[in-house]
Amino acid sequence: IGFSLVPLVDTTQEGDLIERIGNIRRQIYDELGFRIPPISVNDNIELGNNEYRILIRGLERTRGQVHVGSHMAINPGDVMEQIEGIRTTDPAFGFDAVWINPKRVDAAESIGYTVVDAASVITTHITKIVRDYAPELLSRQDTSTMIETLKETAPAVVDELLPDRLNMGVNHRVLQNLLAEQVPIHDMSVIAETLSDFADQTKDPLVLSEFCRQALKGHITGQLISESNCLFAITLQPQLENEINDSVDKNQGLGILNMAPAKANAIVQQIIQVYENLRESYDSEISLLVSPLIRYHISQLISRKVPELAVLSYSEITDDLPVEIIATVNPPKGDHAAA
Repeated sequence: IGFSLVPLVDTTQEGDLIERIGNIRRQIYDELGFRIPPISVNDNIELGNNEYRILIRGLERTRGQVHVGSHMAINPGDVMEQIEGIRTTDPAFGFDAVWINPKRVDAAESIGYTVVDAASVITTHITKIVRDYAPELLSRQDTSTMIETLKETAPAVVDELLPDRLNMGVNHRVLQNLLAEQVPIHDMSVIAETLSDFADQTKDPLVLSEFCRQALKGHITGQLISESNCLFAITLQPQLENEINDSVDKNQGLGILNMAPAKANAIVQQIIQVYENLRESYDSEISLLVSPLIRYHISQLISRKVPELAVLSYSEITDDLPVEIIATVNPPKGDHAAA
């Protein structure tokens, strides 16, 4: 943090940033099921006074600026009225925002702005970065510790799996793959049992991850269902699904998607357009529901453009979960469709 941000961590000045960061670690454990390493806060004279940066494993991942004593009024996207202050951008999610005097908080909130203090801006940014880089934050030692903890309650499944049938490295990569798509890994017993079931068939972490996703389907959909206990989903038109599936080279593992970049991009843009047209009409999450054969490949294409759109397979839907199909994506038209 820059020099002007030191009051945020100085308890004699009522700074509570350190305490809030501790809460982030507990929050991530509750959400994803693993404990991230301790987060240290240091001042740095090389930074601008109001500047901060976030590093993981010594590498800078992002930076931002906050103004101690001011509040950030964030425009969620639908506020037309302007408010007096310093124009900026929310560093975590890129929304238009304004730094305002604390006396104007009530006025900003009354016209629809979301208002947070400087420490909250930083903690929100840290939380997002932690989620984005969760796979990197889970070390092989962390995986070993989780396995040892599981051994205390389920020794049979651990002894059956390790080390003869699946090494620690594969276990680690499977957990990283799950975290990369925000799949909680609390239920290590189910994960280990699933790996044991399929360890003789494949040692491919990607394939094993897909099997684990299916075993953890209740945990996955539990994050996405609406208040009415329904999953709102977009699907692909069968012709489009078949076209994508036919483009997968299935020589080994999950295969490789062999599709012209222009065509793949056209499909992604078609999905994004349908999603963007619907997202403001629903208070709950919207998922993309596809065949298990193409789920991984579609997820890889979509996650770069719309990381918040969860890509599920039909095999990841529990039998008792109502699903409402709210739209279907048709094959793209024009030159790209034939590329």
